[in-house]
Amino acid sequence: IGDFFVVEDAAEFAEAGCVVVFRVAALEHGGGVSGDGQVAVEGFMTSFGAYGFYRKWLMDWRIRQGADGSMPHVAPFAMGGGGPGCPGLLSAITWRHYLYYGDKRVLEENYDAIRRFVDNLESRSKDGVMRAYGGRWDFIGDWVPPERGMDTNNWPGLPAAEFFNNCYRIQQLEILKNIASILGKKDEVERCDSRLATARAAVHAAFFDKAAGNYGIDEQAYYVMPLLAGVTPEAERPALLQKLEKNILEKNKGHLDTGMLGTYFMMEHLRAIGRNDLVFEMFNKTTYPSWGYMLEQGATTLWEQWNGFWSHIHSCFTSPDNWFYQGLAGIQADPAAPGFKNTIIKPALAGDVTWVKSHHISPYGRIVSNWKREGEKLTMDVTVPPNATATVFVPAKDAASVTESGKPAGEAEGVKFLRMENNAAVYAVGSGNYQFQSQL
Repeated sequence: IGDFFVVEDAAEFAEAGCVVVFRVAALEHGGGVSGDGQVAVEGFMTSFGAYGFYRKWLMDWRIRQGADGSMPHVAPFAMGGGGPGCPGLLSAITWRHYLYYGDKRVLEENYDAIRRFVDNLESRSKDGVMRAYGGRWDFIGDWVPPERGMDTNNWPGLPAAEFFNNCYRIQQLEILKNIASILGKKDEVERCDSRLATARAAVHAAFFDKAAGNYGIDEQAYYVMPLLAGVTPEAERPALLQKLEKNILEKNKGHLDTGMLGTYFMMEHLRAIGRNDLVFEMFNKTTYPSWGYMLEQGATTLWEQWNGFWSHIHSCFTSPDNWFYQGLAGIQADPAAPGFKNTIIKPALAGDVTWVKSHHISPYGRIVSNWKREGEKLTMDVTVPPNATATVFVPAKDAASVTESGKPAGEAEGVKFLRMENNAAVYAVGSGNYQFQSQL
């Protein structure tokens, strides 16, 4: 440990007893990051000031784009395998950067590249369904689920990869539509709406197995992705969610069975629909496959595969950090007022967790979301920075039981009751420090 040099001829240094890291190794194994980079974004942006880091990395992706809109699976160096979910992080990170930092320039800088990439995916589609393209490693779906890793020949079949990637492609269209709407590009919004309607109906028709009530494969990612992408018709969504719950609790005994992107999207969707109980169930496992299993095996960094095969320091399964902040603490960006101009505070009272302390340094200052549960009594300490607002969800049996600094919350200064929603009293608050208490 000491000084580091880039050298043309390492022999002289090796003979002197130095540890040599060859530049070619860095290029082949660490020269860039592929789709992995999108799974930790929320936690990374909450934990660190990552504004400039991601702006620069998004530029790396843009400059690698081909004339036909296609992009490689890794940036800044073009190498390695992947699928739509690798270069698709250009739009995924662009959108989240806007949500977390509120700077419209990131949308303006990346809009054209995102549009051309989405158009490239659409050009590979026929009758609303994208079909596999390229070689073996150009169209992988969910990377390394349990028992489907690099140490096996048990890869999901081509229909599974096509279905997964079609759901991801639909999410790409949705992000493009959101960006175009903010930038005032009405024609593009209408084009995306038309494509979305066609793609969702076509993908459902092409892959849904009516007899089995699923999309051809009884694994969690293939329940979550169509729910998240809006592929499943509204009338059939409750049944599909029930199958996902049964898969988690019964088939997998509370364990996940997802890979890199599947794990991220499953955690995001379950949090968004208020099923933090299922997230907690999977988080709390210490047997294979789980994060707890990695810890039980002495891991100090996250592995690329759930069983520890291959890389032992990898970004595949870095999504837990997202849930700690967005789920347990409940600090969430508001798409209607990005950059935390308005913060959504929506804590998850999951499992046997009795307290959370958390904060995020936003563009407006320090946001705090702390809570403590004592029996059926809940105390929430919330700080909203200057020139910002928040929408606070206070878990409660009813609004009448909620107080702020000892007064009925509806009468407290700077606090406005909005509604009851899913066993939570919802309030609009201005900048300041608040202490809510409620009966659960």
